[in-house]
Amino acid sequence: LVIREEDVEEEIQVPAHDDVDQENVIEEIADVVAPPTSPLPPSPIIPSSPPHQSPRTSPSQAAKGTSILVQQVLDK
Repeated sequence: LVIREEDVEEEIQVPAHDDVDQENVIEEIADVVAPPTSPLPPSPIIPSSPPHQSPRTSPSQAAKGTSILVQQVLDK
């Protein structure tokens, strides 16, 4: 009975650590996403340009980069 209780405690602790890791990942992603988005509002070129022009590709590439980072962190 004692061994089973210890096993249950270990199982409970594992998800708790996972939750903490997920919170850290969210904070890291927020820090990574914040710098690229902050310079965008001051520049009037990106909002005024039609979606067909090249400036639209840079935000999409940034989004792809963040998604890749998220996948790498989740794999760990």
